[in-house]
Amino acid sequence: MVTQDVLSSNHTLAISGGREASRFYASAGYTNERGVIKGEFSKRYTGKLGFDINHKNLKAQFGIMANKNNREYTPQELGILNYAYGTSRAIPLYNEDGSLYYFTTSGTDGTLGLRPSFNVLNEMNHTGQTLDGSSYTAVADINYQLMHGLQLKTVLSYTSSNTEQQTWFGEKTNWVDVVRGVYPSAPAEDPIPLAGSYGSKTLGKTLTPYAPRQLSTALSMPIKSTY
Repeated sequence: MVTQDVLSSNHTLAISGGREASRFYASAGYTNERGVIKGEFSKRYTGKLGFDINHKNLKAQFGIMANKNNREYTPQELGILNYAYGTSRAIPLYNEDGSLYYFTTSGTDGTLGLRPSFNVLNEMNHTGQTLDGSSYTAVADINYQLMHGLQLKTVLSYTSSNTEQQTWFGEKTNWVDVVRGVYPSAPAEDPIPLAGSYGSKTLGKTLTPYAPRQLSTALSMPIKSTY
């Protein structure tokens, strides 16, 4: 009831063309993977675009690479797989009338909950954790032949990436019920006064413009020795 077969699919489309002096290429990809727990998935989109020039004294390569990730999980706090492996099969998921069956859970300290509020399907349907990320990189590699044996080489690059994680628990979940405990008479004393709980944080964000370590220029000339 809470797990599923793990399947994945991968699709790629690529095109290229041009002449001896200039060529282009482009590709796009899509990957979709299902998780072990129902409702979990990981999707990835990729793209690449490039252009090469080889004309007389000029050789250059230009490229843009981008990818986007979208992942959705059940929060680790629920312990879905622990529930699947450790819960007695005598506990039903549904009542005889077809409604969800809720039972009382105990906390990490062993104390029994105040009211029956746990049903694994209800927890899975009213909680979520998403992890979204994106990045792209632009690169230019230019090589120019100034004269015989003397070259000018320049490399430029620009990179940007961002990753954000969001976790939420609906109001009608056992997780929120345990945090609230006894419903206080004064709303100001409620640890979760709003409907449910939500958290969001940026796990990593980088922006790398034309910094010195990405911009390099060099002259090269072979040295010949005679004896």
